[in-house]
Amino acid sequence: MRRPLAWWVLTIYFVAVLAALGAAAMRLRESIEMPGLAAIELVLLALPWSLALGIEPMSRVGLAGMGAVVLGGLLLNAFILTRVAARLQRQITKSA
Repeated sequence: MRRPLAWWVLTIYFVAVLAALGAAAMRLRESIEMPGLAAIELVLLALPWSLALGIEPMSRVGLAGMGAVVLGGLLLNAFILTRVAARLQRQITKSA
């Protein structure tokens, strides 16, 4: 049985997230001087939600709050990608 397009998109997205997490962990292990920059790949994958970290009230939430914003952005992006891929799959099968 063929896997739906949404499953493949979500799998590729989570592989990218895991690769970014691994790169951030390796970079953080080498130097703890600037821990925020160690996870820059994860922050970029969480765009546009991670842009909230630059807003004044969100810039004071601390490391746990920043992590929660990035994790929430990653989950929201995964949800949106899954919905877009499912809709695209329905349109492809409808036209075939």
